Amino acid sequence: MKSIRDVIQADLCISCGACFAAAPEYIVGMRLDKNGRKFVPALPDRNRDNALEQQLLSICPGKGYQIVQMGKENFPNSGYSFELGRYAEAWAVHSTRQEILEKASSGGIMTELAIYMLENGIVDGVTATRFTYGEIEGPLVEMYIARNLPELMQSQGSKYAPTSINMLVDSCRKSGGKYFFVGLPCQVAALNLMMRLDPALREIFPYTMANFCGGYKDYSSLRYLVRKEGIIPADVRHFQFRGEGQPGYMIIRNKDNQEVKRKYPEYLRDCPIPKEKRCVYCVDATGELADFSCGDAWLEKYRQTDKPWSIILLRSPRAQQLFGQIKGKGNILYEPVTEEEVIRSQRLNITSKKFRQYKRMFVSRMAGIRIPKWDLSLPRAGSYFHEIYVLLNKKRKSFQLWKNKVKR
Repeated sequence: MKSIRDVIQADLCISCGACFAAAPEYIVGMRLDKNGRKFVPALPDRNRDNALEQQLLSICPGKGYQIVQMGKENFPNSGYSFELGRYAEAWAVHSTRQEILEKASSGGIMTELAIYMLENGIVDGVTATRFTYGEIEGPLVEMYIARNLPELMQSQGSKYAPTSINMLVDSCRKSGGKYFFVGLPCQVAALNLMMRLDPALREIFPYTMANFCGGYKDYSSLRYLVRKEGIIPADVRHFQFRGEGQPGYMIIRNKDNQEVKRKYPEYLRDCPIPKEKRCVYCVDATGELADFSCGDAWLEKYRQTDKPWSIILLRSPRAQQLFGQIKGKGNILYEPVTEEEVIRSQRLNITSKKFRQYKRMFVSRMAGIRIPKWDLSLPRAGSYFHEIYVLLNKKRKSFQLWKNKVKR
């Protein structure tokens, strides 16, 4: 790919907003694409700056990136795991504060880390997302800077749709101060790529955190879930993908205060809309380039308790030091977990992203599909026939959705 336009045309844009933050004078913003599926950069049609667009391509995570090399640069003294990336410590943890656990999707450790940094003046703000509710599009995610616990709580349950969190990099740079960057693995990667071009960003964002991620679906999926419950998207006044315990619930409320509650992840299984294309070819299951990486502790010994538990990976010395400070404050319960336990807790996602990818990518390239490029050496596990079946099934579902849309 030679330009940021190639990424968009190949449908590999992940809506992160890094290109806008790097060149706000050139890209006027992020706009919904013509099908209302996701946000893409609004590039000028005329007076193209080819040199600038090539530079923007260098910070775009949609095309893929050197995940192994960047991990070495970020965490040179941490041990390496093919499944998990470089990390120093692994813990199972949950918050002891009921106000956090009530709305949390897991053990609330991401919120605990963020509020500790804010309350102790380590950072001035935290990058966050929350839903807004339009009269035409229905629920959409907006980005904001959280500066206290109530503002942090607004972000819970909003991480499963396209978000442009890297757009905030520009406003943070202009506002001054220090910020805790919280995002998806690809968004943290985008920030790392931006730091290569602008090292001053390392002072602005001294800590990064990513959630374990299996990918997300676009806004047409969200609207499908809403309409399936007999609700018009424009009438929605509250939406959340997860929350209220582990594994939690999708909750929808309309303008008449009628509520629908569906258990996660069951409500997603019947949705015919496939995962975002770029997510299908991602090899990062656990946020390998973030100081802190967090996810659900899908282990039987924790699921049998009365509390939701998270797993947290500490990848850098500064993350270890900060977590050591938090452990002494009494707001979390914690115990060490082994690498084998972490891998087992994320088995399905790791299998998909690490052990099926070689043959998935091979089949896709043979079919003429443009895919991201990585520096990770992948094992030739899995089945070519299975990946062909999956690819054809995605095409069938896409055709059926198009057919139904034409009929309407």
